[in-house]
Amino acid sequence: MIAALPAAMAGSVSVATPASAEPYGTHWAGAWSAAAQPYFAKPTGPATFHQFATATAYTADGDHRFDVRDKAFADAGQSRYFLSGIDVTGASQAAVVTFGDSITDGVGSTPDTDNRYPDELAERLVAAHRPLTVLNAGIGGNKVLNDSGCFGESQPARFQRDVLDQPGVRTVILQGGLNDLGAPLLNHDCVRPNPRVTAEQLIEGFKTLINAAHTRRITAIGTTITPMRGSIFDSDEGERVRDAVNEWIHTSGAYDAVVDFDRSSPTETTYAPATTRATTCTPTTPAIRPWPRPSTCPPSDPTTLQERS
Repeated sequence: MIAALPAAMAGSVSVATPASAEPYGTHWAGAWSAAAQPYFAKPTGPATFHQFATATAYTADGDHRFDVRDKAFADAGQSRYFLSGIDVTGASQAAVVTFGDSITDGVGSTPDTDNRYPDELAERLVAAHRPLTVLNAGIGGNKVLNDSGCFGESQPARFQRDVLDQPGVRTVILQGGLNDLGAPLLNHDCVRPNPRVTAEQLIEGFKTLINAAHTRRITAIGTTITPMRGSIFDSDEGERVRDAVNEWIHTSGAYDAVVDFDRSSPTETTYAPATTRATTCTPTTPAIRPWPRPSTCPPSDPTTLQERS
């Protein structure tokens, strides 16, 4: 069973349903944070999980669904287990999916503050009174062209499930490529297979995603690949491929619009951790926002989008 409640209303509203049953209704006005509390009566074996949740998950042995106090939940971590999403019905019947790797997932943002770039986008849509639901389909470490042992299926392989099968999708923001360029420099089972990739191969991968979206009449917004200098992905070859792919993203007209993550990303000196060589290409808070923060939302913001003619 799963109990879910708006975190800001804990103690006053709760929902508990068998996993196979229709959910009970409750009204959440505006923007709320939700907490889900799964309970398993028997050992589950290996757990499915989302590694980089950037939100604290608390665990406890036994049945504590109806505890008033939280003393039993002594163990905490930054991954999310079993839960893949929460379906919400309401005034918004349309959705935008943010699809990508750690930049979309929010790796490097401050835990428990909800300031991943998709969170910022959702807040801007609310402020602009534009009724669009934002779905975060980012997976840290994910690649465009290849599956990996620790970071999920390739983007084309998961696109049907994570984008096309989601309800009400009208727009998808496509982001990726960093891990494809950086993985060949790493010697770890988690990133294998990790062949060197060409600009042409990455472009074909992006075309596959764009065509899949357009076949379903979904607007495809592209994003340029962010800088890698100063990170463990830093290489002259990777930069050459990145520049070539970014040029194609800007000039090909394949996307319906383009957000220039490259231009608005921090320089190598602002990546974290603050060592002589950063361990990631994902900017940390507050630079986790890959675009400036004007008063309008990205799809209508001329300073961040390049419209297709």
